[in-house]
Parts: sequence; C-alpha cells; structure tokens
Amino acid sequence: MLMRLCQSCTLLFEQLAKHSISLCWLLIVLGNFVANNQTTDTLTISPGVEIRFDGNYRFDVFGSLIAVGTITDSITFTRNASTNWMSLNFSNSANDSSKVKYCIIEYGTESGYDPYRGVINCNNSSPTISNNTIQYNDNKGIYIDGSSAQPSIFGNIFQFNSNYSVYGNNSAAPEITSNIFGFDWYNQETLFLRNCFCLLFVIWNQFSYWMLADQKSISCTEMSKQFGEKNFVFKSIKITI
Repeated sequence: MLMRLCQSCTLLFEQLAKHSISLCWLLIVLGNFVANNQTTDTLTISPGVEIRFDGNYRFDVFGSLIAVGTITDSITFTRNASTNWMSLNFSNSANDSSKVKYCIIEYGTESGYDPYRGVINCNNSSPTISNNTIQYNDNKGIYIDGSSAQPSIFGNIFQFNSNYSVYGNNSAAPEITSNIFGFDWYNQETLFLRNCFCLLFVIWNQFSYWMLADQKSISCTEMSKQFGEKNFVFKSIKITI
C-alpha cells in the first residue's frame, strides 16, 4: 500500500498523533514532515514501513516519535529519487521518550541551519538511537548540541557517510556505547566531541581499520572528563583538554 503526502498536507498532530503509520508499507513525503505539535503527543511508526522523501525535505519532531522496527523487519528513512532528503530533527521540545531503533537511515544531508547540521539531530533533546544502520549520508550521521542533550546512542552501524559519524558540541552529554564505526568517505575524525561531558560513557565502540590515510578515529577538544575505556580503536586518537 502507498500513501503520498504533498506539501499542502504536511503531517501535523491533528492528522496523525495518537495514530500509527502502519497501514501503509510505503510513505512518500512531498513536503516537510512535522510529527507532533506538543511534547505529550506521540507518533508511532511500525516495523516494515518505508518513508521516502521525494526532495530536499525534513522530518521535525516536537513531541514523541516511536520508530521501532525489528531485527528482521526494519523501518527505512530514505530518498525517493536521486535528490537526498534533509534530516530527522529532535527539537528542544521533543519528548525524551522518543526512540529510533532498528531503522535504516540513508541518503540524508542536514537542515541547513543551526543546530541541525546532521542527518539525525538532537537539539537539547535525548532520544534513544539504537541498533540502526546509518549509511550513505552526505553529512554528519548524528549531530548532538546543547547541555540538555543526553541521547543514548548504542548498537548502531555507521558506514559510507561523507562527514563525522557522530558530532557532539556545546556541553552535550551523550552516551555512546557498543557502536560499529565503519568506513566513511571523510578524511577527518569518525567521532568528534567538542566541549562535551561524556567521555566516560564512550565505551565498547569499534572503529574500523579501513580508514583514509590521515583519518583519526576520535577527536576530543575542550573536554572536562577523561576518556572512556574498552574502545577498539585501530587508528590514532586526538584528545585536547
């Protein structure tokens, strides 16, 4: 089953809140997708749903988003044609109960303005982002900004992205554990943390040996905590306190 959404009928809480995107297998979005207008509102996306953005559009979350697939039946966020979509944005009013789990997030870019500079953005918000495959994106995989941003990022696979896999900034405090950072098309660090408060919680991650010649696994600047343990790093680490 196919559902199309044009720009004149952008999804709002009045249309989909307290409902699920489950009756359609394929959702093609032709305008910016706004999920939930209040922090108490919830939008649930069921396993197997594929959301294709037919242009340079974004998905903004102001309430709670529950996008939880399964190991065998993931949820997909992707482009519909050759033009990449923008990003999945958890605003500073998004509910911290939001979950993105067992999803494929690919062919995104960014929203083009601060602080939404990645494909998945946490603006002073703390969703759970786990067990996803984040790949073939044309900007940062996950961008975390602000002192109230404490997302749990674990069990994900990052590969073939064109910028940092994870970028933390402005006193953010994410928990980054048990992720696999594969090959990226970016000759800089895979994981970049600036003025963050999370290094003791950067543990049990695996960083690919197959990086570009001058690429570092992790770069940490202006940090106030010591580096976590038990990360499997095959390339150099740069830490500046």
